[in-house]
Amino acid sequence: MESKFETCCYDIYKAEVKECTIDLMAEFYDSFDDTALSNVSVQLIDKTNDVVIYNELVLGPQLEIALDCDKEYEIVALKRGYQDLNYPLDDLNPIYGQENKVTKKIFLDPSDYNLSVKLFDLEEPDLPLNNAEVTLINVQTGEEKILANGNSHIYNFEILPKTGYKIIARKSAYDDTIVEFNSGVGEPDIEKIVYLKKTEIVQVTKVSLKNAIPVQLYFDNDQPDRKTMAVTSSQNYTETYYNYYDQKEKYKRIYAGKFSRSQKEDAEAEIDTLFENYIKAGFDKYENFKNQLLIVLEAGQKINIYLRGYASPVHANDYNIALGKRRVDSIRKEFDEWREGIFIPYIESGQLEITERSFGEDTAPEGISDDPGRPSQSIFSPEASIERRVEIDEINFEEN
Repeated sequence: MESKFETCCYDIYKAEVKECTIDLMAEFYDSFDDTALSNVSVQLIDKTNDVVIYNELVLGPQLEIALDCDKEYEIVALKRGYQDLNYPLDDLNPIYGQENKVTKKIFLDPSDYNLSVKLFDLEEPDLPLNNAEVTLINVQTGEEKILANGNSHIYNFEILPKTGYKIIARKSAYDDTIVEFNSGVGEPDIEKIVYLKKTEIVQVTKVSLKNAIPVQLYFDNDQPDRKTMAVTSSQNYTETYYNYYDQKEKYKRIYAGKFSRSQKEDAEAEIDTLFENYIKAGFDKYENFKNQLLIVLEAGQKINIYLRGYASPVHANDYNIALGKRRVDSIRKEFDEWREGIFIPYIESGQLEITERSFGEDTAPEGISDDPGRPSQSIFSPEASIERRVEIDEINFEEN
């Protein structure tokens, strides 16, 4: 060290320490689109002394405050719809003896935004619609997200704030519904209720199903599954129908055989009427009923149908009860097996309920022969034949 700078412990010196403050201008922005933010809740923490020295709602986009140069600070910024931010002020770099003006641009990240789309029937607003598809389109970028949900009417998406979106809801048997909205800012959890209108065909089909009641399905004598007290059937109704319809000529021969030649032609015509206007017409009506039922089920409608079994009185009542149950079971089996089990999900979920009603001889009107020794009357006559049936005698539509 040069001698002129050397000092001694007995030398006396005078120093002037100048005051130092920092005039801080904190500006708050949205990191998504750089827009200025107001109504930010701000805490200013003196980290040197671990104390909050400012805790206010900043109404405008800027906060002006004086800070000491020899302390460390941190800003905590809070705003609804944005992630909480801890912002250390560790690079202020003040210069003592000078005016220190510092501007800090502080960017807040928007919260994660979530969209929940819920689908309901327009005509029945309490009826939620499962098994639909929802497409969400970002209007600015054209990006699409598609969700299909078989077990719920709720569809959840992650979305961006301040972005325009288009919702397209699709469901079989309903018209497509489009809803447009902007996610905005400040409400990160957005819910959209979307109502879908049944296509005209669904409305018409529900009326047609009501008008189709009763659907009458006829059975050959002691069918299905002869000479058993079992209450379940090994056959579905379609199998029993074709076997029965093939007996038409046999029925003509046995029933008409008891009439004179002059009456035989009329008797055969009665059997033709039985097989064409009752047995075949009932089967055709049933096929149409199932197709219409599927249309309404696919629209989300809950349906109850009721089956009532009948029997001709040729057998004992206990046997007729078991026989009636077998016949109803063949109808149930038909619902399980038709079109590779297409009804099964609706049955298992409770959307389609099938309820059994009474069985047995008690349902047969008086005057029907119960004499097994006269089969032309007790088995092969039109009067006895139309008693061997199961009816779908009621259908109700309920909220699902």
